[in-house]
Amino acid sequence: GLSAVTAPTSLVSGLRGYPQLSGSATSAELDDKVKYPKFARTIPSDAGNANSIITYLTQKLGLKRLAVINVNDSFGNNYVHGLREAALIHAPELDILQITIESESTDESVKQTIKTLKDSQYQFVFAVLINDNMHKKVMTEAVRMDVAGNGRHNWVFADSFSTFIDGLRVEKGSPLHRALRGTGMFQASGMVGSRFKQFSAEMKLLNNPDDFSLLARMVPYFEESPYFNAESFLNPVKLSYTSFFYEATILTGLAACKAAGENNMTLSGDDLYESMTTYPAFESITGKLELDPSTGSRVPASAFYEVSNYLEEEELDPRTGKIMVRFRPAITDLYHDGEWQELTPFVFSSGKTDTPRDIPLPNTEQHFINTGIRIITLVLLAIALIMAMGFAGWVRKNRDSRVVKASQPFFLYLICFGCVILLCSVITMQFDTQNASIHGCSIAC
Repeated sequence: GLSAVTAPTSLVSGLRGYPQLSGSATSAELDDKVKYPKFARTIPSDAGNANSIITYLTQKLGLKRLAVINVNDSFGNNYVHGLREAALIHAPELDILQITIESESTDESVKQTIKTLKDSQYQFVFAVLINDNMHKKVMTEAVRMDVAGNGRHNWVFADSFSTFIDGLRVEKGSPLHRALRGTGMFQASGMVGSRFKQFSAEMKLLNNPDDFSLLARMVPYFEESPYFNAESFLNPVKLSYTSFFYEATILTGLAACKAAGENNMTLSGDDLYESMTTYPAFESITGKLELDPSTGSRVPASAFYEVSNYLEEEELDPRTGKIMVRFRPAITDLYHDGEWQELTPFVFSSGKTDTPRDIPLPNTEQHFINTGIRIITLVLLAIALIMAMGFAGWVRKNRDSRVVKASQPFFLYLICFGCVILLCSVITMQFDTQNASIHGCSIAC
């Protein structure tokens, strides 16, 4: 299950000596082998995700400043710690502003969080939130304070965002619609490996009465359980977690066989856990699956990572007659072996694909030269140039006179030439953005 469920169950299973292998819990806290001695996972931890996130934001988008809003608990704070550690390695110049929000997400705490963001003037936000209510409150307040949905501020999220936005329908033009337009999400990808298409096709074959009957007998019944809906069950596979859970199941079986074979067909929790975390790397659905024995987590470099861009899809609500909006994820970039590959341009909150600014442009007052002053300056310049050249001519004409010889003609020529050079600088000072491009002004300088 997700980290909030996995952490307490892993504490109990660890105390009892039972290994727990997850395909979705990503909290870096679970890497602590003192607290969670028997925990492992086939999905990278948030600390592993951080490398891909930082390289995307700094190398792809060129950000120098990043605001991070995180829930103030071990999950959120460990996530931000991972981002800071990754930034020290990949982007030491990146300035990360951490803004915490309490897990209860009261109205007052949400307002204070968003006010801090507004005061910072940072325009690119990475959010690590934990539940639907928190996402909704934060984004609604962000619109109210004009730090979301305005085309200037851009928000991207950790993978916990998917549980909030998947299936969400909002009224067109509502605060939530404006806030979520052009958002994105980072996550480890379980749907892009070379073997995923084959896996997905095989999973569809489970959509039959015999397998449904078997599942109904084996799995506890919940009204919301998707396997009781014959039309949608794994047809197609919609969640990245599906691949990671499948890999967790396969790895458990392989590790159990290996451990049993090495221990005279007996199997203890310690033997199984050691076998899982040290099992040789093998090609799987999401890439080469390999766990780090020191943490039990998947080696980050063995996985794919993706950036999803949420795009709008409008539909008419037949009951109310209102236009409703859903948000469809589109994978724009993939990360593997230390490199990001762009599949399609990311559409930001402005509706454009241009790289956004991380802080607003400074307000500047343009003070241009008055046209009349410009004309007077050029007239005086012409007079001064004529005089300088005239004096140089006078020196040449009278170069044999005793007074000119005593004043050294070469020195007098040098004075006239220096005056001409100095006066010519007035010409370049006539250029500004009223009559020249930025490039032209740079050349004049």
